[in-house]
Amino acid sequence: FTQRVTDSRQQVVEESGGTVAMERPGRFRWDYTAPFERVIVSDGERLWLYEADLAQVTIRKLSAGIGDTPAALITGKVSVLDRFRVEKSWTAEGLELVRLVPRSADADFAGVTLGFAGPVLRRLLLDDRLGQQTRVELRDVRQNPRLPAGTFRFDPPAGADVIDDGEL
Repeated sequence: FTQRVTDSRQQVVEESGGTVAMERPGRFRWDYTAPFERVIVSDGERLWLYEADLAQVTIRKLSAGIGDTPAALITGKVSVLDRFRVEKSWTAEGLELVRLVPRSADADFAGVTLGFAGPVLRRLLLDDRLGQQTRVELRDVRQNPRLPAGTFRFDPPAGADVIDDGEL
């Protein structure tokens, strides 16, 4: 994947990329390799966020970590129509696009646009409430691959500070 974050003036504030694996329900792994290493992993119960430059791992319950976010939406952990309203759908740039807005007024984001090539998710556009947009482009998508055991488990590296919100 490649990821580009722009501010409310459409100025690029961050570009990153890496690999992602998803398995319903609630299991995913985002390995950011550029511009710095970061790993976000969920085993369906817990969520790990590892930031290599800080040598820090944060562990949360998955329900507390993603709630009604787009991550919960695309990994099947929430009922789409219970939590999101379809605002519109259209075709552009060879993709079938659907714009969803959260039903909850407390959501951290204003909306998400999903782009599909046939049944394959290829694009996510996440708009936050301050006008910032995160654009994720998925490429070389393989559906239903055999994933190695442990893909959705994270073992903190030696020497990393571990903050476990479940212990607070």
